[in-house]
Amino acid sequence: MAPSSIPGDKDVVACIKKGMTIPAAAAQLKVTPSVMAGLYYRLEPVADPSLVIKGTPKGVAKQIVDGRSAGLRWERLAERSGKTVSEVKGIFEEASGVPASQSYSGRGRRFDGSAPAKKEPKVKAPAEKKPAAKKPPVKKAPVKRGPVRAKTRAERAQKSGSPS
Repeated sequence: MAPSSIPGDKDVVACIKKGMTIPAAAAQLKVTPSVMAGLYYRLEPVADPSLVIKGTPKGVAKQIVDGRSAGLRWERLAERSGKTVSEVKGIFEEASGVPASQSYSGRGRRFDGSAPAKKEPKVKAPAEKKPAAKKPPVKKAPVKRGPVRAKTRAERAQKSGSPS
């Protein structure tokens, strides 16, 4: 999906107010999801002013830590607070005492190398097993080999056992 042009702020704000997801809005406005994510993060506070992070430095730090605990990305927190990503990470580290690199938000393998928490599989009652039907043995097709390369003088000499 090649972007034809970047949509206007009004179009993106309308999508945010409708509650559309980033991929759905990207498809509707014909831009890539990565472009739409940046627009969404920048315009969320415009569409919903209650998302703006403001107040005392201690209050801002608490909102950043709470937002990160809720799974918000650094970019989203930066746009909501009007700060850069590195400033937001610094505030987070000071307020929580946890390095920003140890703050994981997302799916899949974590940056520290640990695996995500696995759900316990549901245990089903064992079903009665029926004997498997015997199948006739499958004959394997002969393996086709490519052309055989000629042996080098050293290989022939080694096989015959005579030193050269």
